[in-house]
Order: sequence, then C-alpha cells, then structure tokens
Amino acid sequence: MTKHVQTITLTALCIALMSVTAQAGVLAFYDNADEGTQSDWKKAEIVEVGVVAGDLSLNGLNISSGSDTIWQRPSNLDTSTGDNNDYTQFTISAASGTIAQIDSITFGHYYTGSGTLPTIHWDVQVDTGSGFVDVGSAPDATSTAVPSPEEPEFATVSLGLTDVSSATFRVYVYDDGGAGENSSSIFTRTKTFQVNGQVPEPASMALFGLGGLVMGLRRRARG
Repeated sequence: MTKHVQTITLTALCIALMSVTAQAGVLAFYDNADEGTQSDWKKAEIVEVGVVAGDLSLNGLNISSGSDTIWQRPSNLDTSTGDNNDYTQFTISAASGTIAQIDSITFGHYYTGSGTLPTIHWDVQVDTGSGFVDVGSAPDATSTAVPSPEEPEFATVSLGLTDVSSATFRVYVYDDGGAGENSSSIFTRTKTFQVNGQVPEPASMALFGLGGLVMGLRRRARG
C-alpha cells in the first residue's frame, strides 16, 4: 500500500512539474536619474525576488553629480562597437537555482543641448562564464526634437538567454558618426536600465523541493 501511495504521489508531482510556468516581469530596474527611493545611482531601484542585481560601473562614460545620469558627448563616443571602450557594466544573478530566462534590456535616455541629434546605438555583450560574447544591438528611436527627462526615448536589445545562474553585462554605446552629428553641444544621457525576464515562481520551487523529498522516500522504502 505504501509503495502504491508513493507511486501515485510521484505521478501527480510529475504532472504538476510539467505544468509549471515561470513568472515574467522586470528582473532589475536601475534609475540613474535618482527619482525613486534608491538614492545611489549604482544600485538597482527594483529587484525581482530570487534575483541579485549588482552595482553599475562605468568605463569611458561619466556620471552627472547633479542629475545622476550617465552621460557623454556623442563627439567623444566611438563610432563603432569594434575597439569600443564606452560601456556600463553590471551583473544579474540568481539568489538560488537559476533565472529561467533573460529576455531583453531596455534603456531610457534623452539628450540635452542643441544641434543635430545623433543616432546613438546600443550593443550588448554578456559573460555567463565563458567570456564576453555579442548578444544583440539596437539603435535609439531617432527624433526630430530633443526628448526631455520626463519623456525619454527607449531602445531595446533582445537577449533570449535561458537557464542563467549569473550573467555580467556590458552595455556599449556608440555614435555612427553621421554627417553633422558630432556636435560638442549635444549630450546623450542614460536615465534608466531595465532587465526583463522570467524567474521560477515560488510555488514551482516548492514543487521541485517536494519532488526531491518523494524520491528520497522511495529510495528509503526500496532499501
């Protein structure tokens, strides 16, 4: 009878595990403009349960002490991703187990100054343990007027990373160097970083733990 009950329990558990879904949403949100509850520009403003979001670090870019935006003159940016030293770096990792999926990164940015607006490009590299590799790129939404801090433009880079325990990102920014774009009077300012993805739901993790318990009981019964 005991073995029969264990078999039924294990079968029901397997069915439940097959129907497990991951919870989609924002894994981490960084507000460089210092408008939320987190006053330190390096820290994530919002972090999903089960996710650890590391601090931002800069290479070749600047942080504004007044507005806490990451900025640079397009005229000082590299004109391609090759030999590019202008990037923001941070690490997203799982508190335990794995992050089911990292879908995309969205950047909110705006310009200050006057002149011909540049077309800023974003290129993302990620290191999940075997070195940095290119995972995606996107240009910003070219506008005819300077967007304000209250209404930033957004650029999204799709990633499609699955079963990640830890991922270090380098978000490169560059200007394609189009005619008239390299004005020293224009500044590009990054306001937000948002990492989107999916993590296992707490109930799902509990089911996996229960599965391990049932398997242990079966081994004990056979012994």
